[in-house]
Amino acid sequence: VELVRCLLVRASVEPVDKAASIPETDEVHRPIRGVRSHAVRIASRRAAPLNIATVVFMAVTALFILINMAKFVSEGKREIGIYRAIGATKGDIRLLFILQTLAYIILSLFLGAVIGSAVIFGISNLMVTQANYLINTLVGSTVSISGSITTADFLKFDLQTLGIYTGAMLLITLIVSLIPSGQAAKVSPIEAIRNA
Repeated sequence: VELVRCLLVRASVEPVDKAASIPETDEVHRPIRGVRSHAVRIASRRAAPLNIATVVFMAVTALFILINMAKFVSEGKREIGIYRAIGATKGDIRLLFILQTLAYIILSLFLGAVIGSAVIFGISNLMVTQANYLINTLVGSTVSISGSITTADFLKFDLQTLGIYTGAMLLITLIVSLIPSGQAAKVSPIEAIRNA
């Protein structure tokens, strides 16, 4: 019902009976008072759980990165020892693990963006079909609506928010990767080769 109400305010509505039509003025196309503020209240109520979910998702991702990198360090002690034995410094080992982590996260972000875009496009096509059906069922026989709902109405990407989340994930990845990369840099080459 909210979707139909918002769409009716957005679309220009023409009565079926041309004799009873209202002259075209600014008053006709002005949105109904209170609808916008109601939409803002609904959006703000929905934003809080999404923000909490985003923070939880980033914390779980950071934990996942930390666990995987610790696993890479423990499984790669022999290789770390060999690198150290042939002259790699602690900084080289640290940089190796940080770059490996950043490569994984950049690949993950790219694949996530591609798969997410495909899913959103598929869902938006379904939503367009359902919204047009709903509008035609509820008001199609009594009111003719000039304007239609298209897939583009549902495919609005906020590039600034996407950039903020991408930057935050890269920063979290960089910070979290410092812990296991520091442990990797502390591996003694002699002990690593001897224990492997």
